[in-house]
Amino acid sequence: MGFHGRATASKLYITKCNAKRWMQLCKARFHWTLEQWRCVLWSDEVCFSVWQSDGCV
Repeated sequence: MGFHGRATASKLYITKCNAKRWMQLCKARFHWTLEQWRCVLWSDEVCFSVWQSDGCV
């Protein structure tokens, strides 16, 4: 019937220090051109939870 059992996984919470660093990074690159973004090496995204579970329990 398509049912699958899954265990819950704990997620990393963002600390105030990390949030501040990410905000600084975002503000520093806000006005980047397309050519600058093409020099960035992209990888898979990681999901972070600021509060609690996103409901997928």
